[in-house]
Amino acid sequence: MIPLDDRYSKKLVLEHLVSCIDSDVNDLLIGGLTPEALEAMKDRPARDLMRVAEMHQFEVKVQINSSALLSCFQRLDSMKRQQELKEYFVLHGATPDMLASLFKISLAEIRTMRAALCKQSLTSGRPPKPDQEKSIEIYKRWEEIAKQEQDIREQFYLLHQQFPAFPLSSLWATICEFKRTAYIPEQTAPAASCGNVTSPTVLS
Repeated sequence: MIPLDDRYSKKLVLEHLVSCIDSDVNDLLIGGLTPEALEAMKDRPARDLMRVAEMHQFEVKVQINSSALLSCFQRLDSMKRQQELKEYFVLHGATPDMLASLFKISLAEIRTMRAALCKQSLTSGRPPKPDQEKSIEIYKRWEEIAKQEQDIREQFYLLHQQFPAFPLSSLWATICEFKRTAYIPEQTAPAASCGNVTSPTVLS
């Protein structure tokens, strides 16, 4: 149990308990509060709660589920990272189909993000495409990345970091083209499916 010693935290606890008296009184009773204690707290002005919170004999201790807390922070970090990747892909030339496949977002959301993130108009016309030699280099590097990183979004982020001269749409098309033609340079490629220029398996 972790003690809460400062008066403001203790006052917040008291305020929460008072707010629950009318709606969740059974939970308070099950939690160990007596009817007499609840009656003493009920309808008290804020100054009374603060004065009680300042008394040393009033102790508040909390119990925290450490594994659940860690899981929540890890989930939050994952959500933040996916948002960062989504914005990166929008800024670096991912097509709407690519974004929809990787991030499960609608065309309307893509348009909103582009309007907010892309201060200048996106380059019109056909994006630069690597030649055959460069395409093989890109594919081989993607194979190496895919052996170390399972998330397809992270794979293409790392690939673009190494080939920034090409937009993500070109890198995407290059990998999918090799997959369609079953090109395997020197070693077995990671399992993937590109169908109609769709992504390899996307992890949730």
